[in-house]
Parts: sequence; structure tokens; C-alpha cells
Amino acid sequence: MPRISSPRRSVRVGFVGTASSGRRLAQVAGRMDTSIRLVSAVSETPPGARQKALQIADDVDVVLFSGPLSYDLAMSQGELAVPALFVPPGGPALPTALLRATLHEQLDLRRLSIDSVTEEEVRDSYEEIAVDSSGVHVMEYRETATTNDILTFHRDLHDAERTVAAITTLPAVADRLHEHSIPAVIMRPDAMTLRTALNTALLVGGGASLDNERVAIIVVRLPQTLIPRRQGRSNSSLVELRLNLMRELLPQARRMDAIVLPRDDTSILVFVSMGSLRAGTRDLSIVPFVKRIRTALGFEPDIGIGIGRTVLEAESNADDAADRGTEADDHPVFMIGPDEAITRMPFDKETGAPVELYSREPKETEILRQILEALDDAGEESRIVEADQVSDLLGVTLRTARRYLRNLVSADLAWQLPPQQTNKVGRPPIPYRLLDHRLRA
Repeated sequence: MPRISSPRRSVRVGFVGTASSGRRLAQVAGRMDTSIRLVSAVSETPPGARQKALQIADDVDVVLFSGPLSYDLAMSQGELAVPALFVPPGGPALPTALLRATLHEQLDLRRLSIDSVTEEEVRDSYEEIAVDSSGVHVMEYRETATTNDILTFHRDLHDAERTVAAITTLPAVADRLHEHSIPAVIMRPDAMTLRTALNTALLVGGGASLDNERVAIIVVRLPQTLIPRRQGRSNSSLVELRLNLMRELLPQARRMDAIVLPRDDTSILVFVSMGSLRAGTRDLSIVPFVKRIRTALGFEPDIGIGIGRTVLEAESNADDAADRGTEADDHPVFMIGPDEAITRMPFDKETGAPVELYSREPKETEILRQILEALDDAGEESRIVEADQVSDLLGVTLRTARRYLRNLVSADLAWQLPPQQTNKVGRPPIPYRLLDHRLRA
């Protein structure tokens, strides 16, 4: 099986994060046998990440954010000119932070507050060191979180004398906690996590030129029937489902020399070169790993394959392919490429040969029609909507709703309006005006 080819030129990776995290990433990159050139933009706080990313976007092939919060804050204001990724939190970083907390800070591990990781990760780490975690409080990461949300979580628990210290992924939060005389330990990603993030950036930023080196993206999502309609800060069953999905995906991805990266609470992305995808699917004639995953999990995840001239286009096509498969009764796997070329791909020998299809009208037009019909059914006459409203109307995740609206703007079927200022903490919602008259043109 062919391995992923290295890019033929140096890939320029723009890193947005604190000065100290940038130095650590540079040290890891310097020990890697890859053609990466780092361009750092220092942002000591997550809210400033987008401006820093915009300053370097024209000079890099991909932007790597230091964590999910800075990434989500930046991307909530619109896509960048280049693909963007983030260094995932948790993993080996949590046990290392616990070790530092007890060795150097001499903190009571049984009375801590921890942010940005899952309760299951915390429970597993504490079981490994045989320490009771019943008095540990966890704030799992959510896309709508802000720096102030995380700071308030730690400070309120400490002020109520329910914790003695905090473990946080955000240096800015640690600094603010220290100002309030609250002990705080920063959970920093380990070298292995940084290497994985750089390898992903290398593939994404450098693999979109030659046909066999072009990036294909496979999106794997938990089915809507298994997702609670309203997700709180913590949902252990949802976390367990996603972890099980990750465990099944990893060995399948290794067979294709692919990289697996969690995207949000309900979906996972698999980055693979076209050459490796062709080898793993018998030149795109069958998708054998789909049946293995469905058999192992006992449910049918939504799976779509996207190919594009850019990584952003490939990811959007993968989501569209997964949506199309979900709407079909037999849950097939679709692959969507540039120019709306669609292929229905079998996942075992019995389901027949691939069938090439073509959209009768652009996907964005279909989405606009669906939103308008849902508004009419709900008795809504206004044509100004927000992402959470579209999420409710169409029964999709908030991330998918935001993508739909951004795609409508790109297709000139909607206008993005200035956000309304509110007294609420966090990012104000972005309204969009739907251009329904464009459907009659």
C-alpha cells in the first residue's frame, strides 16, 4: 500500500498561540524529519487569535491554532483564506499536568477543577493513579464557551471552597486565577500531540496539488437519533459514543495512512491523500471499512467523502456527502468532488458497482429551499435567521447550521448582517438575510 507522499516544497504552517507555546512547537518541529516552515503569530489571549491569523494567512499554507477555543473564536467570524486546524486538548497532557500539580505544587488531586477535557478522560486518568475523583469538577469543552466562562467555572468552585486549585488549558485563565490567589496549573499538550498536529498540518497544507497527493476528507458523524436535542455541559453517553467511534476509526485509518482528528462533539474528520484513498478502496470501487465500523459499533454513523481543490472545499463536500447518505433509506456512502460530481459508492461486494450521479441543482439552492419551507411551516415571515434557529428548523447541529449559512453567503443566496450587541457574555449571534428572490430568478 503506498504511503502518503511528502510535499515537494516546504509547507508553511502558521501557528497562532502564546509565545511559550510557539517556542515548544518550534522545538518539536525542529526534531521532525519533515519539510515544515513555521510562521508564528503571538496571541496571548484567544479573542485576539483571528486578527493574528489574518495577518499571516497570505503567507502560509495552513493555520494551526493552539487550542479549540481560539480556533472557534476565529472561525465564528468567517472562514480564513487557508485551511485551519487546532492542537487538540487532553490526551497525555492531563496525566502530566496532574503529576506537576502533585510534585511541584503539592496540590490535593482529589479537589481540583479541570477544563476542556471530558469527564471520561479525567476518570480514566485518576483510575490509573488510584486516586478518588469524586471531588474533581470538570468543565468539558463546548463550542460556545468563552474565556470568562472558563474563568468563572474555576473561580466559583474555589470561592465556594469546593476545590483547592485549577487545571486549565488557557494561560490567560491561569494568569487571572493567580491574580485572585487561586493556584492554577496549565495543561500543556505533550510532544506527541504536537507532532501529530504538525503532521496533520503538513498533510492539509501541502497535499492539495498533484492528483495522488490531493487531500480527500472523510467525515464520520454520530447519527442524529443518538444525539440529545439539547446538549448540556456534560453528556457522558455522547462522549462514550464518540470515543468508541474514534477507537474503531483509528485502525481503519492506519490501513490508509490517514490521520484522524476530532472535529466536535459529534463528528470526526479523516484526512487522507487521494493516492492512499484509491489504494484503500480498490481505486474507489468499494469502501470496505464502512461495513466494519457499522458492524463493530452496532449503529450506522453518517459517512461522507469529499474531494476539492482546497481543503475547505473537500470538507464541505464531505459534509454534503454525509447529508445525502443520511437522507437515503439504505444509508449509502457518497463521494462528492469538484463541480458537484457525485458518486454513490458501495461498502461491500454485494451492493454493486459505484454509480456516478450529478446534482440537478446546487446544494446551496436545496438548503435555501429547505430553510424557507421550514420557516413557512413554523409560521415565520421574517427572512432573517441565525445559526441556532436554522439548527432547530432543520434538526442539524449548530456547526452544520453555521456551515450552511456560510455556504449560502458564498453562493450569493444570503447576506451576512452585522451582529447585534447584547448584554450577554460571549460572542453575539450573527444574523443572515435569506435572499429568497434569487430562487425565482
